[in-house]
Amino acid sequence: MAYSDKEKSISGGSPYFLYEFNTNNSKVYYFAAHSESIFWDNKEWKPLPIKHGEVKQSTDMSKNSTSITIPLNTEFSQLFKGWTPENVVTVNIRRGHFGEPDTLIYWKGRVSSSKLKDFLLELQVESIFTSLRSSGVRARFQRNCRHSLYAKGCNVDKQEFVVNGKLESVNGLQLTIPEASSKADGWFDNGIITFPDGTLRMVLLHIGSIITIGREARYVADNFSEAGYGLSYGMLYGGIPVKLYPGCNKTISTCKNKFNNLDNQGGFKWIPSKNPMAGSSII
Repeated sequence: MAYSDKEKSISGGSPYFLYEFNTNNSKVYYFAAHSESIFWDNKEWKPLPIKHGEVKQSTDMSKNSTSITIPLNTEFSQLFKGWTPENVVTVNIRRGHFGEPDTLIYWKGRVSSSKLKDFLLELQVESIFTSLRSSGVRARFQRNCRHSLYAKGCNVDKQEFVVNGKLESVNGLQLTIPEASSKADGWFDNGIITFPDGTLRMVLLHIGSIITIGREARYVADNFSEAGYGLSYGMLYGGIPVKLYPGCNKTISTCKNKFNNLDNQGGFKWIPSKNPMAGSSII
């Protein structure tokens, strides 16, 4: 009896669900809603009391979301305990029948939010089709550059401007990196800092050797607190290696003098303040 036959039968089916969570950093978790491991596609899907909510199909994509409940005492659940994962977590739910080698994709989406309740992790997951709502043409006719720094359109190679440093101490969102002082104050404003695990943060302010980031990073918290070294860990052991990339305020002068990238400057400095055809303000 094939999968489709069991799916349509009144009493011959014996369904099970497989859950695949991809954190997009080469770490994938495989769970089976069953009391024992299920081996499928050359992988072990570990047994777990996991379940999902009702799956709906409608023309309104926002109503096609569902929820997944999972115990809090799993390695995967710890990613959401006190933190938000650095990358988008995608979800594949597969449905199969015992005795049949095939499974089918039952639902596909991504985690949109999470909450902890009674030793359980509840994930709100939205359908993969919600990605169709993302913006298409985004280029704007504006005075300052419309491109994202180091991205397509800007085309600056960030490796040409990287400054390697050591994170020596942490005070809230302020990081002490002596190598940052080799550049003038503000050089890294609106720039990027990356940590050894690939985590990156936006630099809000750069003054001397002090870098202020937009929000805490789990990697930093783990190494300076949970590892037991305290905030002086870097001073005692040489520091955590980081990479700093300068920022851009999207003006013509910065594009020319800081990055020598004027050919790719995406702004229109000479836009008139009033519409020459109607006289109304256009900025």
